[in-house]
Formats: sequence, C-alpha cells, structure tokens
Amino acid sequence: MKNYKKMKSLCLIFLLMTRDVTVLAYEHTFIRLYRVVPEENSVYILNTNIGVPNHLFCANLCQNEECLSFLYDEVDKRCETYTRLIGSGTDEDVNTTAMYFYKHSALSSCSDIPSRYPSGIYQGVTAEDKMYTFFCYFDLTGVQWIVIQRRLNGVVDFHRTWNEYKKGFGDLYGNFWIGKL
Repeated sequence: MKNYKKMKSLCLIFLLMTRDVTVLAYEHTFIRLYRVVPEENSVYILNTNIGVPNHLFCANLCQNEECLSFLYDEVDKRCETYTRLIGSGTDEDVNTTAMYFYKHSALSSCSDIPSRYPSGIYQGVTAEDKMYTFFCYFDLTGVQWIVIQRRLNGVVDFHRTWNEYKKGFGDLYGNFWIGKL
C-alpha cells in the first residue's frame, strides 16, 4: 500500500511538472496554457457548466466551431467555453486550480479564420509544419491582415540588427516585429 501511495504521488508530481499538455477530444486537439494573459473574457463565454468531473469532459463540451478555448476550474468543477482564443502570457504566475486550453488548428494565415472572430492573436502552422503565433487584424470591410509590425507607444526599441529583425522581437500584445515565419 505504501508503494502505491508513493507511486501515485510521483505520478502527480510528474503530471504537475509536465510543460506541454495536449488533450484529444473527438476530432479536436487542445493545448494547455500555463501562463494566461490577465484579461476580461466574460464577453466571450459560450457556456458555463458546473459539476463537470474533469478537463477531459470540459474539452468534449468545446467541440463546435464557435468554441476556440476553455477553462476548467478543479475546485468548482466549472467548465467555461469561449468564442476566442485565450492568450498565453509570459510573466504571470501559474494558476494551479484553473486550467486553460485552446483549440489547436492548422491555420496558415488570417484568411483561415472565420470573419466573425475578433482581431487578436492566433496560432498557425507554416508549410514546414512549424508552429507560430501571429496577430490578425480584421478591418470593417471584412478584409483580414497578418500584422507584421505594430508600434503603439515606443516602449520597444526598433533600432535593431538585421538578425533581430529576421528573428522577430517585441510582444504581440504590444509593440513588435513578427520576423520570419
């Protein structure tokens, strides 16, 4: 019995240490975000369900085309599905009770995104199957653009070397140069 408890504890620790969690639910793949940009997502909620046993059941509630991401809170057993992709943060603390997942899809450009979705950050796949993140701008006429440069307030210095421009720099939520995809 002691070995079983020890093994269970080790498995739990391993699970918590795992960086990339992928959930397969029917035909969709969901990727877990460990650091989430703190922003108001309540206007993007499709459904809220209480009493959902785990995040796998929550993933199954996010199967329709409108659902792009979901949150599962282990304490409340609450599942919220969203009509937008939840953004990945960099410096925020890891939330240990709420798990955020986004629907992984094979986008290659902004034109692959239905026009009813808002401007924002999306993930795509290059022709070489390399994942990349990009900012899509949807103008009022329905034209979709991948933003390659965004200068909002001068916080990011754009006086850079050619290698830095090839690599890309800045933050997609603020000032950036996208670099080579």
